Amino acid sequence: MNNLTFIFFLLFLIHFGYCNKSCSREGSRIVRDYFTRALGPIYEKNQLAIPLECVLSPMRDLYYRQELHKLKVSNDKWLCKYCNKTFSSEYYIDLHFINRHNNTLLQNEQSVCLSDYCSIFRCDVLKRPKRSLKSLNPLARGSRITKKKSKRVINEQQLTVLRTHCSSLINRCIPQNVPRDVRVKLQHQMYAEVCAYLSLMRYFEMPTYRKPLVNFTIIFCLVIFIGMCLVGIGVVTHSDWKLDESEDYQSDKPLSDETISTATSLLSTDPSNGIIQSCKNTGSSVRQRVRFQSSEGECQHSHPHHHHT
Repeated sequence: MNNLTFIFFLLFLIHFGYCNKSCSREGSRIVRDYFTRALGPIYEKNQLAIPLECVLSPMRDLYYRQELHKLKVSNDKWLCKYCNKTFSSEYYIDLHFINRHNNTLLQNEQSVCLSDYCSIFRCDVLKRPKRSLKSLNPLARGSRITKKKSKRVINEQQLTVLRTHCSSLINRCIPQNVPRDVRVKLQHQMYAEVCAYLSLMRYFEMPTYRKPLVNFTIIFCLVIFIGMCLVGIGVVTHSDWKLDESEDYQSDKPLSDETISTATSLLSTDPSNGIIQSCKNTGSSVRQRVRFQSSEGECQHSHPHHHHT
């Protein structure tokens, strides 16, 4: 009897050790982070608790307790809250949990390895390294994404199966006691955050919580546009300043003797356009009219005297 108990105990240890070893901590971390940051706000907004029937519930997460006792002090310093030891990377603190605090794992029949759902949460896409500043170039980014996409071959049939599993998973994560209209709304919101990306068009797209708040391509184009506008304004202002300067120079420049003599000759020799000649003609005509009237008056005055004599 004791031997049989010992054999069952060994089988349990082997089975648990195999499951523990095969459950990827990195994959579980990606799924946990996705669920917390994408679906967590939906629960908070509707003031709902995550049901235990949901396999993504923290109460069923195999590594959840250990993750709570892990503190990132800096990029090269991690603290274990169990024993206050520090480590240079997350990899080494994970090894420390396995060697020293393996008994803190959630060990019951409801415990779940979150990395088993990596296919639904696209861990292969989200585990890609962050792009550097060089990759922000819009011309070079397209070719880089093409290379990333070619590493994994997917088809619509596989994605259809994944979307079906994703919908079933979401339904189990919605509390049963919510009204029907609220349930339908929650289904649509959660589907949009997770399942909607399981298509050929959106598979390699980052989820909403991972998208940058600022689009660097738009900023780059906006900076170029503002720079061109400033250059244009500067060119126009400089041209206006040069034009005003040239006009002031021309107005302040004295007329030459040759210019004055030419203008004088034109005015004196052209009777049709000359101002001086027209003025002379006008004066002589006036004098002629005055003399004509005076001569007639003299004639009229002379006749009476002649008749009287």
